[in-house]
Amino acid sequence: MDFLYGNLKELNAAVFKREVDSAHAQLGGQTPVFFFSNHDHPRQWSTFGDGTNNDQIAKLTAAMTLSQPGCVLLYYGEELGMSTMSSEELKRVAITPKRPVADRRDGARTPMQWDGSVNAGFSKDSPWLPVESSFKRYNLASEKADPNSIYNWYSRLLKLRRDEPTLRDGNYLPLESGNTNVFAFGRKTQGGEFALVALNTSKDEQRVDISGFRQWPGFRRVLLASPSIKAPGSQQFTIAPYGVFVVATK
Repeated sequence: MDFLYGNLKELNAAVFKREVDSAHAQLGGQTPVFFFSNHDHPRQWSTFGDGTNNDQIAKLTAAMTLSQPGCVLLYYGEELGMSTMSSEELKRVAITPKRPVADRRDGARTPMQWDGSVNAGFSKDSPWLPVESSFKRYNLASEKADPNSIYNWYSRLLKLRRDEPTLRDGNYLPLESGNTNVFAFGRKTQGGEFALVALNTSKDEQRVDISGFRQWPGFRRVLLASPSIKAPGSQQFTIAPYGVFVVATK
């Protein structure tokens, strides 16, 4: 049994909490499957972005997905912040043998953006669809060199998912943030190690009061955060606009 949230269209902590908590409860230990975008869905950078904070929001949705237990599906290019080609741009794409039918899903199927060269380094020939217009900024070559890029954020998350015991082996622990704009949850290993994930889905700073632990574990180590923070000293703390952090007890 799988749980897919690719149909969610709004950056809403309360909805995310309801759906994720419900999925884990219903699955009863079976492996959940999470994704935000694929070849049939608009890209998450465009779906959830507000036009100003898209890159930070992309880091938030990446953290929500990759800090969950279970199986995660990543669609090519979302680790770069590739966007959905607009309907206006698609209307200008000719119908040819390479693209015999106009498909509304084509906006999420544009060529992979490898670098800033012609056709984003995808092909020396003309691809079936033109490269999305943001490729000069959002491409693998340029983002590898930027430590704050979406690509390097994904890279760090994937490494944590592989190496960090709480994110690799920990069970999902539903928590309450005391704030409808903040989705918080925990991961707990059999050995009693905890991680806390907090995601602010609003454009304003939010104050939270975490509950759901039998006793506050005392988080000492920041595994990943954007923007940078210190580990919270108590269950009450503030989190920046569209802020995300993952902290652990050890």
